[in-house]
Amino acid sequence: MDRLNKGSQNYFGRLLAAACFMPFAASVVYFFVLDGSFLAKWVYLAAKIIILLLPVYVLGISKIKEFPKALKPDRQDILLGLLSALFIFILFYLLLHTPLWRFIEEGKTAVISKVNNFNIGRHFLLYSLIISFVHSMVEEYYWRWFVFGGLKKFFRGGAAHIMAALAFSLHHFVVCVYYFPLITAVILTFAVFCGGMLFSTLYNRKGLLPGAWIAHAAADICIFYAGVLLLK
Repeated sequence: MDRLNKGSQNYFGRLLAAACFMPFAASVVYFFVLDGSFLAKWVYLAAKIIILLLPVYVLGISKIKEFPKALKPDRQDILLGLLSALFIFILFYLLLHTPLWRFIEEGKTAVISKVNNFNIGRHFLLYSLIISFVHSMVEEYYWRWFVFGGLKKFFRGGAAHIMAALAFSLHHFVVCVYYFPLITAVILTFAVFCGGMLFSTLYNRKGLLPGAWIAHAAADICIFYAGVLLLK
């Protein structure tokens, strides 16, 4: 931060705001503007590359070198992550047996369309595993370590948690409203918001990511299992 703006928090704040909204803007493009186009998957890939590189630009190499410290294994942190994962799995199991699941099934056609657009149908299982375990860590690096960590410099108490979770939810709302009716999308986006609050709370305890990563991976596993059910 200091390297970029010579102590100016205003400049850092603008970059952080851009980081909060960039995934949302990109998701609008590859889900709606380019829907059905072969360019959609390339915009998606570009957005993921930006997620990796933007923190490097904003913070500088010296700060990025501190990131591995957040990956330090801690028994209590991992245990809380596993307990959170179990809670998420239980909630998902209950979802499968509630009327809300019937609304989710309405997204079947849209799910099949997007899987075909991204040409991942034959490799859906591999794609699911990569997103669940690798991409979830990338998102923890971006949303918790970088975005939430940055917001804590400006907001105290629960405000940073709420703002980070809202930013995290924005691009997920675009995804949800593409696949599902509006009311279902709103409910699912609220669930993502709650997930974001949980992940940042886990991270904030000790500044460690493994627990949040485990919980996030569990949520993604549930999402892709739902996708498998819809693709049948």
